[in-house]
Amino acid sequence: MPTVSVVIPTHNRANLISEAIQSVLDQTFQDFDVHIIDNGSSDDTEEVVRAFNDQRLNYFWQENTGLPASSRNTGIARSQGEFIAFLDSDDVWLPDKLGDQVEAMRMNPARGIVSSNFRYMGERDFPWMNGSALQDRKIPTGRVFEALLHHNFIATSAAMVRRAALDRVGAFNSDPSIRGCEDVELWLRIAHDFEYAYIPKTGALYRVHAGNWAQFGVSPDISAHWTKVVKMTCERYQLPRKLRNSALSQRYGSQAWVCLRTGEDELFWKFIREGCRHRVTAKLIGLSLGRVLLGGRTLVRF
Repeated sequence: MPTVSVVIPTHNRANLISEAIQSVLDQTFQDFDVHIIDNGSSDDTEEVVRAFNDQRLNYFWQENTGLPASSRNTGIARSQGEFIAFLDSDDVWLPDKLGDQVEAMRMNPARGIVSSNFRYMGERDFPWMNGSALQDRKIPTGRVFEALLHHNFIATSAAMVRRAALDRVGAFNSDPSIRGCEDVELWLRIAHDFEYAYIPKTGALYRVHAGNWAQFGVSPDISAHWTKVVKMTCERYQLPRKLRNSALSQRYGSQAWVCLRTGEDELFWKFIREGCRHRVTAKLIGLSLGRVLLGGRTLVRF
């Protein structure tokens, strides 16, 4: 039985998946197997995978569900590792990623999830792509449930979870109404019952390309799905009103910001009102005053 099972969901990424697989095979920690779940690809993904001719690689094709959660859950069900690491087929790992995370997990059995720092790479020049995306932010460790409810700082391709944690809280939620946020929904369930460790060392490179620009720029759907995840979590654990209001105010402020960038003025003010109904914050006040005094386009540029 391997120590780590690596789950790689993919769909029509024959041009990118070989780099992802090679980054796993190049790990300094070698006690792993890999489960590549092909979510209905119509290109030559299978041929690319089988060309590696490595017994640790397990390829499985399934009908296209359109849901990354479904592919990841298939990989989890087919794996046996003590720890499970996730890698999207368009991303890559740096060589020490698995070794650093296994060490962090073994240092404390109470840890259910660990993640590393990451950098962006790709074909589009976003202003935040240079350097490490998280290196200047203070990431909490230990019991992080409340912090995670306000902001997701765990990137999927940089994460590893303990199988025992999944056995307790369940796998990814495949509800399409939270598509794109099923990862943070799972992290919240794990963080509610287990501790979290953050490794400031860069372990993963996230590729920005034409197929995923929306989630790095403006994505109203993902923003709305994230708000639903917060509501679901508050209801599941019957969280105190103060915590619920704080988290929802944060989320409505984020939705207002997305609407500001997309020019949806009516929705912008709707989400500002919703946020203030839960809790008036400096962020909501700043967005409101900035919109009135500077205008939407000027505020976004500023």
